[in-house]
Amino acid sequence: MKHATPTMARDRPFRLRGGAWFAVGVLALLAFWYGGNEIYTRYVILPRKHPRLNPGAINLIGIKVGGYRVKVSNGIATIERVSEASFGRPDDGTSAGSGAIIPMIGLIGALMLEPEPTSELIESLVGIKYEIEPLDELVWPAAKIKAALQGDSALKAKLEYDLSTGLDGNALDRVSWKRLSSGIWIKLRIPVKVSSAQGPQTVIGEIRVPYKTRLATRVSSDVQALLQRGRRLEPDRATIESAYARAASLMNEKTKEDVGGSLGALISDQSIASYARPAENLLGNVAILVTEKQITGASLAAAPKDQGDGDIYSITLDLTTESRDRLWQYTHSKPGAQLLLVSNGIAIAAPFVQHEIKYSRVTITGILDEDLANEALSFITRSTHNQP
Repeated sequence: MKHATPTMARDRPFRLRGGAWFAVGVLALLAFWYGGNEIYTRYVILPRKHPRLNPGAINLIGIKVGGYRVKVSNGIATIERVSEASFGRPDDGTSAGSGAIIPMIGLIGALMLEPEPTSELIESLVGIKYEIEPLDELVWPAAKIKAALQGDSALKAKLEYDLSTGLDGNALDRVSWKRLSSGIWIKLRIPVKVSSAQGPQTVIGEIRVPYKTRLATRVSSDVQALLQRGRRLEPDRATIESAYARAASLMNEKTKEDVGGSLGALISDQSIASYARPAENLLGNVAILVTEKQITGASLAAAPKDQGDGDIYSITLDLTTESRDRLWQYTHSKPGAQLLLVSNGIAIAAPFVQHEIKYSRVTITGILDEDLANEALSFITRSTHNQP
């Protein structure tokens, strides 16, 4: 019996169906587009050199600080530490937590190498806050403290009186309530390194660091408690002397403070460098990408929030070709960075960069306050129209 010889599959020519050809074509087109885009970015956009921009009235600032994020709420920017799991997520619009406030005037001024704003930036980032305004007579420059520690008898006597404590930690024969309650402020000159159009520069900020000895802190706390119980505003001499003597009697060689050593550490080079470090870290990780000189137009849009409780606003900026290239370069090399929009010294929003920005139009999203959005748009429009 004869059997039919089956036709072997290899005798049939391989043919793709129409849908498969379409898929292959799409993949080829995507590969060509992606490859061409990458080549254009790498060999045309990235090699272009642009001088650093000086800050203006309007600033779009690129910022990326490892392990930190910038949040904006009610016109105030804060920088806070985040976990690796949450870093880089889009801003959810919630209020700005307990991070250090970034004063916009301080940030912009430091980039312009101005000492006074730099001082404000340093103090804010290291968390220096004044319960009372520093009294001029109790502000001690580091140089005078150093002289007192090195043996200048007149300065040593005045410093101990202002501290209400001897440099060796012992009690004094004479004290002042004003000095017991306030302590002193140490004036430090902090050199901060800043990148500029002229290359690395150093700007000197001056900060005043509050300092109160442990003895003075104990006495002022005890006296304040007595005043509250007695509903009085000022203590009399007997109350002060009694509280001071009682606190001094509780000291021993183990608990007594080395005041001179504490002051020496506070004015040391290591201490000064530690005060400069947060500002240098921030300033070294920001770039001015756009000012009003590079903006050709602006518009405002509103969209409903996902939760349905009102609108969220966005400002779109039309840019010059040069600023488009800056944004393109920056967002290509800094994935996950934020774009902080600052208008007239007010922080507007700081959205995360979700993808490479390579067009002459950029949209700043996540503005929750309608009045703030409108004021920013109005200021941007006026500033760009006033450009020569």
